[in-house]
Amino acid sequence: MTDPALEALMGRVRTAAAERQPLVIRGGGTKAFFGRDVSGEILDTRAVSGVVAYEPTELVMTARAGTPLSEIEAALEQNGQMLGFEPPHYGAQGTLGGAIASGFSGPRRPYTGAARDFVLGVELVDGVGEPLRFGGRVMKNVAGFDVARLMTGALGTLGVLTEISLRCLPRDAIGGEEFADGASFWSSVRDHSHSFFAARRDDASLWRLSVKSTAPYTDLGGEQLIEWGGALRWLIAGERTDAARVRAWAKAQGGHASIFRGPERANNVFQPLPEPLRAIHARLKVAFDPQGILNPGRMYAEL
Repeated sequence: MTDPALEALMGRVRTAAAERQPLVIRGGGTKAFFGRDVSGEILDTRAVSGVVAYEPTELVMTARAGTPLSEIEAALEQNGQMLGFEPPHYGAQGTLGGAIASGFSGPRRPYTGAARDFVLGVELVDGVGEPLRFGGRVMKNVAGFDVARLMTGALGTLGVLTEISLRCLPRDAIGGEEFADGASFWSSVRDHSHSFFAARRDDASLWRLSVKSTAPYTDLGGEQLIEWGGALRWLIAGERTDAARVRAWAKAQGGHASIFRGPERANNVFQPLPEPLRAIHARLKVAFDPQGILNPGRMYAEL
């Protein structure tokens, strides 16, 4: 059966590839702040939307990338289930595709797993407009390279996600005394409406430091909020914050540092890659997007 929305999207990519016209892939636009600035024509994915299949007894859902996260979570909640990685929304228009492309996970991440741990399979359109499918809709799929998880966090630089199959979790009663306003506090940390994030000045960068949970507190010249049991540190840059020092500290603590929000998006937002990893990234980019038209430079300038 022909899918008009998908066919239109594929056509746009094919035309852009032929003309070598860069495309800025965008769903709800709630995560457009993340990564380096990208110039090009906007490719809106929201028309490719809807829940394709949902088997509550199998704990598996398949939905199109343009589907609002709120719609997916509402369907799961009706069956006492949830997305275990608790994706941040950062706005009412957040989509499933944006959640997977960004690879963001919420406060529950250290206890239930990251976004990529729940991805069973994806369908996407590559940089020449061809549809590809990787993985499946079953809990166990061991055939071939795990490209589905590779797409998680790739920020659309390797393909336009069109459909995603996810493993879901039951929503378990925890017990104990309920914390006053606990739900609103939890969501405020998840979606950055908490006063710590809301107070961030427009001229100050917000750093995201992913490190070992045992990393000692270190004064990096700004305000910090510690999440994920110590494995995630948010840093609002101050006058004494030095990018090289921040990245060196994160690397020494077994992790990496990236600029999550801020005015420095034209520079290196992510931790520089060692040469072997950079070469692998470059080869993957050529394989999936030979004309280099999909979100070019959003992760690294040369990619």
